[in-house]
Amino acid sequence: MDRLLITLFFCAETFSRSLLLAIIPLELFRHLGSTQRVTLFYAVVAIFGLGNSILVPTLLKRLGVRQIIAVAGVLTTLAAVLMVTESPAGTALGLVVRVFASACIEISMLAYIMDRIPRHRLGAFEPIRIFFQGGCIAVAPWFGFQLHEHVGAATPYIVSAIGGLVMLGLALAQLPTQQLDGKAIAAARHPITAVRRFFVQPRLRLAWFLAVIRSSFWVLFYIYAPIFSVACGWSPSSAAATLSLGTSTLFFVALWGRLVRMIGARPVLIAGYGVSRNRSGGDDHCRLVDACNRPGPVGGRRFRRKHYRRPG
Repeated sequence: MDRLLITLFFCAETFSRSLLLAIIPLELFRHLGSTQRVTLFYAVVAIFGLGNSILVPTLLKRLGVRQIIAVAGVLTTLAAVLMVTESPAGTALGLVVRVFASACIEISMLAYIMDRIPRHRLGAFEPIRIFFQGGCIAVAPWFGFQLHEHVGAATPYIVSAIGGLVMLGLALAQLPTQQLDGKAIAAARHPITAVRRFFVQPRLRLAWFLAVIRSSFWVLFYIYAPIFSVACGWSPSSAAATLSLGTSTLFFVALWGRLVRMIGARPVLIAGYGVSRNRSGGDDHCRLVDACNRPGPVGGRRFRRKHYRRPG
């Protein structure tokens, strides 16, 4: 029951967040007009979101998992309401709230996993969780954009808000009211107090560095893949499908885990990061970025009128 509940929480959060992955970058590009402004916008939002996320471990100790997840469900709904305006100000506030809600769910659920799932079962549970979570993130971007274009501009935001209400209901109905044990709470202590102990360990430094590279790739992919796809002349629907196809590789997580057990983690990591590097560089990429920042058929007003116009 605990494994099913944890998977449901992660899937609900991932699906409600991923519904807007293709919509928000294109809307921001339509309003701001250049990739530099979009980059600055996301950088400012990330700074505020990170500052708020640092508070989550302290709140977890005081409120417990049940109340934190319930608050995260409310914040997810609030973020969708703020972003439905599709204005830069509403989107900025919505993204800050959404980042904090995601941090609440992720940190609380990881502490809950440590409390409820025995260590010897994590190796079997995590690939299954990531598989279902990957299914949500593979389908949601394309599905959200189809709702936006063919049903109503507010529809994906409404569905995302419903996802927050689902998390709220699950938290109040299924999560226990008692606090986690001492081990799980200690693991969720304030990150500032653990920074020094963390970085004096070489293996943890390497794990952090690899995680930063991986996360940076995904963030860049989610933000710029839709923009660059449309800049190349693709339809916005195809740009959304690009996100879904790119994240569908998460379906192979069980295969990669088996491959690691066969040949070791080092060759798999080298191959993965090497392929990512070769597919993401080059002069064509630089020329495309430059084109997106120039007024004309790709950027500015002509881009907005020709390629991305709200239906109706």
